[in-house]
Amino acid sequence: MYEGRIKFIVAVFIFLLCITAGRLINLQLVHCEATRDQISRTGVKSAQVLPTVRGSITDRFGEKLAVDSPVFQLMIRYELSRLLDERFWQANAVVRSEDKGVSLEKAREYWEDQLASDIELLDTVLEYAEKYSPAGLEDIKQRISEINDRMWRLRRYFAWRRNFPNSSSISDFDSLPKRERLAKEAFVNDLWEMKKKWFPIADISQDKIYHAQNTLSSNPEVKISTRGRRKYPYGKTASQIIGWVNPSQPDKELFKNDELIRYREKEVAGFAGTERICEPFLRGRRGKIVYRKRDKPPEQKPREFGDNVRLTLDIKLQEKIEKLLNDPLRNPNSDKICNAVVIDARRSEILAAVSQPSFNLQKARQNYNQIISDPNKPSVNKAFEKLYPPGSTIKPLILAAALEEGEVGINETISCSLPADENWPRCWLQRLGSCHDYQFEGEGGNNGRNAIRGSCNVYFTKAAHRLAPLKLQKHLFNSGFGREILCPIDFSLVGWKVENMPSEDRNLPESRGIIWSGYDTPEGRDIEGIPPLSSSERRWFGMGQGNLRVSLLQIANLYASIARDGVFERPVIYSNISEPRRKQDLGWSESTVENVQKGLWMVVNKIHGTAYKQFKGSDLLELDIEIYGKTGSTQNPENALFAGYIEAENSTIAIAVIIEGGQSGARDGAPLGRELFKVIEECGYFD
Repeated sequence: MYEGRIKFIVAVFIFLLCITAGRLINLQLVHCEATRDQISRTGVKSAQVLPTVRGSITDRFGEKLAVDSPVFQLMIRYELSRLLDERFWQANAVVRSEDKGVSLEKAREYWEDQLASDIELLDTVLEYAEKYSPAGLEDIKQRISEINDRMWRLRRYFAWRRNFPNSSSISDFDSLPKRERLAKEAFVNDLWEMKKKWFPIADISQDKIYHAQNTLSSNPEVKISTRGRRKYPYGKTASQIIGWVNPSQPDKELFKNDELIRYREKEVAGFAGTERICEPFLRGRRGKIVYRKRDKPPEQKPREFGDNVRLTLDIKLQEKIEKLLNDPLRNPNSDKICNAVVIDARRSEILAAVSQPSFNLQKARQNYNQIISDPNKPSVNKAFEKLYPPGSTIKPLILAAALEEGEVGINETISCSLPADENWPRCWLQRLGSCHDYQFEGEGGNNGRNAIRGSCNVYFTKAAHRLAPLKLQKHLFNSGFGREILCPIDFSLVGWKVENMPSEDRNLPESRGIIWSGYDTPEGRDIEGIPPLSSSERRWFGMGQGNLRVSLLQIANLYASIARDGVFERPVIYSNISEPRRKQDLGWSESTVENVQKGLWMVVNKIHGTAYKQFKGSDLLELDIEIYGKTGSTQNPENALFAGYIEAENSTIAIAVIIEGGQSGARDGAPLGRELFKVIEECGYFD
């Protein structure tokens, strides 16, 4: 009975096997071509992904500041690179020595004979790599050494796991005698990375790529690969504004729901500056070809390249200013940190924003730890982010506020006499044994415009003290202090790309400043949310000290507003993606504007003006322009400043410069402001 069942089961299996074999023979011999054709027609190839290109960052004239460029790399496999690793030769010599009972020297000779053709090939590769690459032979060998180190770490790890499967520490493997350890590492020769992975060892110069391909591409162990690499042609110039990319991908959430735009592993993305802020614009979308069944044409999703972002910066002007600040012949304070902002007042566009020190964008990823640990904070855009007491550069606004609030009259004088009032800030001239009452006798006395001209602390501290605290704060706030002022980015322009739209306040970092007493955090963005200003602090605000803190960008923008006859505009840094520009009239009367502007003109052009000596005889005065300016200096911290603007027929350019550690606005700030105006003139802005 049992034997009968077994025979029945075997018979069934034989019968099924015969049917299967017969069908296979039929397919192979009878319907061979038809079957292959059917498989071909119904088979589906894997989808093909089409790469995209990241958008470029340009300056106002289209000069490329960040661009994806093709990079040609000479690639080899580990089977070649290992030949420069002494550990490889030692390990294999140990294995053969123990296996064949020969000396290590004989064992090594054996392997050198076996791999002679590979050694010859590697020598050829190194020769041509040195010939076609801008890198030197030592740099190329260093890259190969790094590859070998990485691969040997893998050998060591897998030798440990395979020989000590229950071990919790690799030190168990490391404790083996060196000879035994090498032998076990030699047997780890089956990893995918050792057989299939390609490693770049040298970039090939673009002008030599044709010759390199003709010479090397015929060998299967060598190949030339092409990929995009982010290039920053201007290196250190405007580095904090341009920013850079790296693989950390801080904006993953913005693109996570789109398979063709979300990040792949180790793909670079905007990390800092404009590269990060404008990631939704710059990032492109990959394309895709999907192959379908039954002779249907493939479905294609076209790729979309990233959008270009155009800055308002003039990179040539920015570059010249950076050189100026570091030139000891034109800037005696070049050993100090100097920063500058230049604004086209008619267009409210930032032409330059220089922050020192800077860093090389092309090497930012490699030097990241060094950059962020530098006590001078090169990654911080000090022109936008660092806060300073404005010193006397705030005085024109104090005069405008006092005039508009009726706390001083157009020709009213505030006495700056000797002896100085007790318990009141003294004027710098009083410290020298003189006073502005005497200096301006016969010229209307120490009125508002003359007080700007001579930078009288007594006038402005008393004028500010007459203002109600909230009214003083409102004038400061309306003029752009105590708040962020950069023109917002219009992210609705990239709605097709981004499912999770970025925050509306996403922009380059800037500090709002402090226009209140203490260090409380404001609630919201409106004037109603800022903390109060104590009555006792008003006098210090009048001379730009006390708790008042502003950014250099805010100072430059104040002078742009003065040049526009008291009209505030948000400064623009992105010319093609910013929200529409809006003007805000500050409500200054014609007489207020005239008095403020007259005072600033006299600072530069009239005797007893605090910048008169520095501009007297300058070639700038020979041009068909009008120069307005204001010096400033502060203590605790000690800084020197100059701010102003030039009115020309076709342009109005406002500036602000600061010398950290500078002692005098007149002696340090004004000369640097003069040289900055010269650089702007050299770039053709006053033609």
